[in-house]
Formats: sequence, structure tokens, C-alpha cells
Amino acid sequence: MQSANSRLMDGLRLVAATRLPNKFHINWWLMNHCSWACSYCNETIRKGNIDLPYLSDCKKFIDDASLFATNQNKTASIEFTGGEVTEWTDFLELLTYAHTQGCETQFRTNGNVSLDKWQAYTVVADSILIEYHPEYTSTAHFLLIVNAAVDAGVSVNININMLKDSWEQSELLYNKIITKWPLIRVAKKMLFDDPVFNTTPQDYTEEQTAKLKRQHNDIKITVDGIEEYTDYQTLVLEGTNNFKGYSCWTGIEQLVVDAWGRVYKGHCRKNGFMGNIKDKNIVWPTLPMICTLDACRNSFDILATKSIQLTKI
Repeated sequence: MQSANSRLMDGLRLVAATRLPNKFHINWWLMNHCSWACSYCNETIRKGNIDLPYLSDCKKFIDDASLFATNQNKTASIEFTGGEVTEWTDFLELLTYAHTQGCETQFRTNGNVSLDKWQAYTVVADSILIEYHPEYTSTAHFLLIVNAAVDAGVSVNININMLKDSWEQSELLYNKIITKWPLIRVAKKMLFDDPVFNTTPQDYTEEQTAKLKRQHNDIKITVDGIEEYTDYQTLVLEGTNNFKGYSCWTGIEQLVVDAWGRVYKGHCRKNGFMGNIKDKNIVWPTLPMICTLDACRNSFDILATKSIQLTKI
């Protein structure tokens, strides 16, 4: 006789990240200051018109988030993004504080810093996402900082921003990196005509589009015990990033902080405001929310577990 739990799994479509389940993930858009002005970057991300946060507020929120994670028997895993976070003079102190509080520390950077300063970051970072920007990055310096991070024992991930018109040069760099450092995760990053909103990928050729798909098995989709692996870019390019009506665990498994210090369940902002890092009244959710959007358009949001019952019991 089939159990009640087995019957509940019949027709259930479960979409879940392949990352380790013992982390509470925080994607923190720390500031929008960046001295570069890449053509594919929305000025909202790098204009520098948002006041920098107070270090004391940031530290307080790290304490609060760490406690929430601990209460779930998890570790707070914080990824700081910008802008360019290394342009904030207090960033190293903030990263060090998160590290000493037992958080898993990560940050995304263009790597446009001196090697001496870079070494200080590698001491207190568990993981670094280094982005190659073909319009500005010095390839020689980029490879030096990658090598320095690897030598320091940091987990390194690399995004190569793939412009259609400089594709061949970027692909040569991609091949050079995976040959020299086969254990580094390297991604050919898809760019959008409308960055931030991410509704329209750039006009890549058919061959280029194929190479942007199925690079990493970040997401597992399970239906009736049958598993399929995919990733964010594939879902977007194939138009299968629609989870309207699904239960979504964003806010429970992960959250976002924006450059104004506002805390949300996800970048989508849907039913997701939780408070501000300046406040003492952050509302920590305990139940999943129902998605009402036509598409999940953010590479972080899409990693939150989602499920829907496709058939009646």
C-alpha cells in the first residue's frame, strides 16, 4: 500500500539548487560605486549615487543573520557584491568581521586592485568570484590575481562576460584558464540588453547561444523521481524560468540586501520586504511564499527551492 508521503510526491515538481543544504545564503548588494563603466552594465549598479552603508549597521546585521542561520542549524554564507566592493575603504574590515563571526565569506570583484591589497582579501575570504570584463580588464593582471587567490587556498570562481563582438578573444581566455586551473569553475556569462531586469539576452549567434547553455549543473528538477539538471542561463534562454504558482523558499533558504540596506526575500521583491539592516525588527519568514510572477529572472533568486503539485492526490 502506498504511503501518504509517497502519494504526495506523485506529480510533485521540485526545483532545487545542487549546492550544500547546510548554508543560509545572503546575496548582499553592498554599494553601487565602480570606477569602470562597462557598456553592458546598468548605471544603477555602478553610478555611485547611493550613500555607502555604515559599518556598524552592517556588522549588526551579520550578527542577526548568523543567529537566524544558527537557529536553523546552518552557517550564514554571505556574498558581497557591488558596484566594486574593493573600492570601499571599509570593505576589508567588514569582510574580516564576517569571517571572524564564523560566516562563510564570499565576494564578487573585477580584481582591479594591487596584489598587496589583494593578498589581504584572500586571508579572510572563503570564496571569490572574479569577473573578467573585456572592455576594461588587463588580462595579465587578471591572471596574476587568480593565481594569487589559488595559491592562498581560496575557492575561486570566474565569470567571463561574453560580448558577441569579442567572443573569440574571451573564449581563448576561457580555454587558457580551464587548462591551467582545471579545478576552477569558469562560466561564460550571458549578458542582457536590459541588465538588472534581465528580460532580453544580447543578440548572440545560434552557435554562441548554444555555448551559453548547460555549463554547470546548478539546478536539479525532479518529477516523479526523474531528475534533470540545468542552470540559470539555460532556463532563461529556453524560456522555462516560469515558476508562477510554485511554493518558493526564498527568504527561508536565502535573502538579499540592497545598497540602501533593505532586506528582501529575493531580488524579485515579490511579497518580500523583511526590514532594513538599521532596524531591530527584521521579519524572518518561516513559510514559503507563492510565486505570482511570469518569470524568475535573477541568477540568485532562481536557486531557492520551488515546488508545485502537478496532479491531484
